[in-house]
Parts: sequence; C-alpha cells; structure tokens
Amino acid sequence: MLVARRARARARAGPSFYEPSRRAILPPLTKVDPSKVDDLNKWMEAASTSDLVPLHHCDVEAKSLLDLLNKDGWLTGEIVNEALYHIRDRALKFPNLFQQDCCILDCYFCQFVQSAHGEWQIHAQSPRKEEFKFIKSLLKYVDGSIPELGKCWKDCRYLYAPCCAIGSHWFAVKIDLEDRTIFIFDSLKSHVRKAELEAFMKPLQVVIPILMKLHVKCDDSYSTEKFKFVKMKEVPQQHNGSDCGIFTIKYIEFLQANMDVCAIQPEYIPMWRKKLAAELLAWHFEP
Repeated sequence: MLVARRARARARAGPSFYEPSRRAILPPLTKVDPSKVDDLNKWMEAASTSDLVPLHHCDVEAKSLLDLLNKDGWLTGEIVNEALYHIRDRALKFPNLFQQDCCILDCYFCQFVQSAHGEWQIHAQSPRKEEFKFIKSLLKYVDGSIPELGKCWKDCRYLYAPCCAIGSHWFAVKIDLEDRTIFIFDSLKSHVRKAELEAFMKPLQVVIPILMKLHVKCDDSYSTEKFKFVKMKEVPQQHNGSDCGIFTIKYIEFLQANMDVCAIQPEYIPMWRKKLAAELLAWHFEP
C-alpha cells in the first residue's frame, strides 16, 4: 500500500503544478482526494499504536497519526513539522497561489533560539563578546539550509514558525523582519500567562535581530534592539484543550496564502484533522 501511495503522489506532481497563469485563492474547505481517504481507512483498520508509519521526514509512531484523527488528540512536533514541510513544498509548486517572500520554519527553530539566547547572555557579559558565534544549526536556518525546502532570510520579509510554550501549547508566530515585529496567533489566548509568554518570547526578540545584523544585513549600523511582539486579539479560538496544534498549522497555512485567518473556524477542525492525516500518509498535499 505504501508503494501505491508514493506512486500516486509522484503522478500528482505533474507539470500542471507549474502553470504560471493560475491566479486563484486557496480553497479553505477543499475536500481530500477520495483515494487518500480510502488508503487512510485501510491503514486505520490494520493500525496498531506501536506501529511505525513512514512519513516524508521520519517514521512516526502510529499513535501520533491516530491522535491527529482523534478530536481530543494533541499533535506532536513530528506531525506539525510534516505538515509544514508539505506546505512549503506546495508553495514551490504553486508560486501564484502562495506568498513567496517568506520562509516557514519548523518547531525546532524556537528550541535552537532558546538555547542560543542562553549562551548569548553568558557571552554578553564577557570582554570577548564580539567573538561570540551562534551554533551552526541555527545559522543553517538563516541561510535556508534547514528546514528542508527552507529559504534564505535575505530573500524574505516574513518568517512563520510554530512555537510550543510551557511544554504542551502550540501557537504560531509571524515575524516581520522589516517592521521588527513578532505577531502571535494563539487559539487559546488565556492558556499562557503574561509573564510566561514574555519569558518565552524574549529569546526570539533578542536573537533574531542579532542574526539579522551578523548574517543577513552584515551592516554595523543595523540595530540589535529587541523586536517587539504583538499578541493578535481577533483570532479564532479553539473549543477544547487539544486543538492548538491543528490551529497553529492552519494559521501558518492561511497567512502564507494571504488569507484571512478568521476563516479558520472550530467546526472545520474535525474535517481538517482527517484531511491532514490522509495527506500526510499519502506524502502529498492538495493545492
């Protein structure tokens, strides 16, 4: 069945994906290909939670995919990263549908930034602070080497990233590199307390302008003053304690497509969960 899924994915990735005349809006309620649903249903009939499921980046436990299908299931970082990879891939195939002056990062980016901020704080007090160097893994985000299908920040105005705060709550950030502002899109705004959010956001506020100065602008006059952050007030909210992951994915998907995030409504989430599971299993996203 896996071979058949991959063959269908290759067949779908034909020349029609590159039609330069296409000027459409991403349909937010596009139904999933019935053949993908069939494959998903067959997989579910035979799946055991201990099974390993081969996705594009890695093998994941079947439980992660089953949790995605569960209305009360929490999304793991592996599932979030798989979804964002396919969103990046689809944007390359449909350049007229999706914003191109941006880069979608993965959930590891914020972890690298948190670590780099701790190291920077130590070296900032040192007389040799000018010799400080960020770890290579973080710099690979800047030059577009990671994540897969990343983009060099020199070609971007916006960065989109998933963040996981206090261990289990996902939200999305839109980082405007020109306006030096980080916009937070949170589907459960009351979950993270103000002090916790400020502490979580500080590394992003501090590290990104330093990266911009040293590795993007390469300009001594570029200010390393902290980026500000703004928590968006009018964003759709989840109705349970477990939909934050799928909301985060949809926020990033809609923002990249220049669509109004207010179209992301809780009643659509069950459909989007099933659609995402079927498309991850098929290694292919619909346009």
